Amino acid sequence: MPEVPVVPAARRPPAAALARREEFGPYDRLAELAFAQYLAGSWDAALRACREGVALCTAAGDETTVRYLSFTTAACLLEVLDPSGAAAEAQALLDRLPEQETAWRAKTLALLADARLALGRTSAAMDALARAHALAADPGRSYNGMSAAFSTATAFRSLLLFELCQELLEGVRRSPWLDVARTAVLRAVAVNRTLWGCCLALSGDPAAARAQHVAALSDVAALAAAAREGGDAAMARRALALEGFLLHRLGEDPLALARVREALAGGGVRDGLVELRAARLALAVVLARSGEPETARAVLAEVAAVHVHEDRELWEALGHEALAEVESAAAAVPAPVVRAWRQLARASTARLWRDRESRFEALTDRIRLRALDEEAARASRELRTDPLTGLGNRRELQRLRERAGAAAPAAGGAAAVLFVDVDDFKAVNDTFSHAVGDAVLRRLADVVRGACRGADVPLRYGGDEFVVVLADPAGAGPAARRVLEAVRRLAWDEVAPGLRVRVSVGSATRGDLASALAAADAAMLAAKRSGRDRLVTG
Repeated sequence: MPEVPVVPAARRPPAAALARREEFGPYDRLAELAFAQYLAGSWDAALRACREGVALCTAAGDETTVRYLSFTTAACLLEVLDPSGAAAEAQALLDRLPEQETAWRAKTLALLADARLALGRTSAAMDALARAHALAADPGRSYNGMSAAFSTATAFRSLLLFELCQELLEGVRRSPWLDVARTAVLRAVAVNRTLWGCCLALSGDPAAARAQHVAALSDVAALAAAAREGGDAAMARRALALEGFLLHRLGEDPLALARVREALAGGGVRDGLVELRAARLALAVVLARSGEPETARAVLAEVAAVHVHEDRELWEALGHEALAEVESAAAAVPAPVVRAWRQLARASTARLWRDRESRFEALTDRIRLRALDEEAARASRELRTDPLTGLGNRRELQRLRERAGAAAPAAGGAAAVLFVDVDDFKAVNDTFSHAVGDAVLRRLADVVRGACRGADVPLRYGGDEFVVVLADPAGAGPAARRVLEAVRRLAWDEVAPGLRVRVSVGSATRGDLASALAAADAAMLAAKRSGRDRLVTG
């Protein structure tokens, strides 16, 4: 399943260059090179590059680049017809991803869905895809948000759910990140419309098929222009090959033959890619109609010799259709046999179309259930969220205490808590207004949030009090000092002229969360009694 490519930093627009610091690791160039090999169809070389890159990046501690390399590894395994390996790689990546990494989880789930589909596990594939759809971020939010939508779209196409694929791809096309991966996205749009039209034609709806193929021709023209502009000769030839196939489907055989021959003569297109397979099917039929049946049969034999995982059953149906056209033009096979091949192609497509409809219904049901679950989860999160600061509230703290209590017998560890209280907060409200007081609390929430690391949980305990439940007890002291120093450094007079804000912080580590919270509260009160604007460890 193709994923949106990573382009060299020099060719990224300013937004992408900025995101590079946030979304890409220091060894990202290794991921770029491996993915470029994947896009070119050099899957074995890409796999070697990924494995070498993972070893190096793991040793260097660059987990971000390891993610990209793992993703590309799974995509390559699918292409070399190892869906079990692809599923295992995708699942291992998914297990390492934090829950909050929704875009990464979405695109990995989409890849896992493709692998499960190749293994014949259709129901499990749709479960993964429904989860991916629920998690897919706004394509305009980030590179990985766009990548998640793109990956989910191509997984929809694998299930022949062309409408859902097109809907997501249109969102990707509107993304401000499109320039990062313009050719990959335009190619996906063109391929989706092309295969959609082929399915419609084989299902007996030539008018709808023609409409999709005409639209696909426009997409191919945009793809060719983008490839030329970017200096991507291989993608330009792939666009030319797809154009030839579409012209053939639209009845323009002389133009189709010229485009296909030019594309195939140019090289740079690997055997397993959609464009080459399509071009060769068109070439075989046109050659047979031009009086070259032996050459046409040889071309069909070349197509049949290349095994693909993507849209396999549809390509088999198109192969039967092409074989019927070749033998019909050659008149070397009895008419009943030719008719049988045509019927086989149509019957295969009719079955695929029936399966598609049931998949569509099953998937939309899953998506609706996911949406309801997410709505319930969102409502629950809102109940546990402080509306002023966006931090968790005391309900969230209670949930953490209950969860910690349930886990305590098995955990055998310690709990660490920071308790933060604003010094003389009543004076802020009385002197500067409650609106300024609210602005102070929002800024303090940002400070507390910024002091957190990893799985630390910041909370507004109530009024002007904040709590941090720390994942690592050893981090309590550094986190408390980060809060104190950040509060001291803030330009509070930007909130209101003459405003000065300081906090008292208590820190405590105990055997359970309830005891740690009480001890941290007592330590914070001790900080206030001993002069404020300081940390006391309880």
